Amino acid sequence: MITASERLINNQGTITYASEISSEIKAKIDFDKLEKKDQYDTFEKRDLSSVMVCETYSKIQYKVSMPKSVFGDQFGYDMQKSIGNCMKDFYDGKKSQSEVENYFEECCESMRMYRTSKFQTSGSDEVDNKQIVSQVYEIFAKENQRATRYCNYYEGLARNQQYGGRNDDWVYYNSEYYFKCEETKAMLRECTDKMVNEWKLPSINTQEIEDNSKFTLDGGFDFNSGWNWASRNQTGRASMENESTVPPKNFIFFYKQGYTDNEGIVDMNLEQEDYNVKVPFSVSRDGSYKGQIYDLNELLSDLITKKTGNNDYHDFLKCITIFTRAYSSRSRINDIFGNYKAER
Repeated sequence: MITASERLINNQGTITYASEISSEIKAKIDFDKLEKKDQYDTFEKRDLSSVMVCETYSKIQYKVSMPKSVFGDQFGYDMQKSIGNCMKDFYDGKKSQSEVENYFEECCESMRMYRTSKFQTSGSDEVDNKQIVSQVYEIFAKENQRATRYCNYYEGLARNQQYGGRNDDWVYYNSEYYFKCEETKAMLRECTDKMVNEWKLPSINTQEIEDNSKFTLDGGFDFNSGWNWASRNQTGRASMENESTVPPKNFIFFYKQGYTDNEGIVDMNLEQEDYNVKVPFSVSRDGSYKGQIYDLNELLSDLITKKTGNNDYHDFLKCITIFTRAYSSRSRINDIFGNYKAER
């Protein structure tokens, strides 16, 4: 809302706003004396707390409220794209960890400067600065998850090309990206703490940010939820029952259904041991799901026990199910998000 003291009207009726007047002229004008009577552009109630006048007339500013999201306009959108590219470059080895840390700080500083230039904050407001750092963390952490998901996908795509055929009938999981995602997220939390100390802000609970974020359509802030979204909701070939399950280290598995509902293969590497099985899919004529869905433990537990004598991985393998596209379509599992035990 613009008050009478924020504008000048010349004899020709042209409106000139205070923000358009040179600083030299502003210094000579007392805007409060131009018109004593308050005028309103609409019948809306004024929020007097939203107006802030600086100590010197030469630097008069009118503060409007901060947006709910500092990434909600074109400036924020461009910054989010840049953060996404930064995280991709980090996982591609094109940026170092220190470069990511420096860019995190740069994004906080740039966002504060931009919001100050829009008169949405003074630049020293504690609440506004906390919002900026919190939301910068939220975007970095989200793009971190997406970057690990992309790495996993393209690695799996290269694996799939060895088998030929379609590009939409396979899933791939490399636990390296689970641990890398968690490690990088810890680094981003340290970046957040550093900004809190530099800007002298109250502590920021990054876990609370993740728990209450709206950026969860394609999974949360961990690798497993992103993988689950891609494999269950997009590809419709596999599902993870419990997204908080920690995978074994050095675990890789690849599953490809093949041309028909009766064909499927699983290749798995666990602790540098290779396992290969054909999946005995069969489409039941009685309308049941039997024969169209298996968990990895059903398919591989005997082989693992024979090779290693180790049963430590069975609980994790039970959490991952693979199934046919027909099962995905009939069960509507691809419409279900988050933790879910696949129907048998």
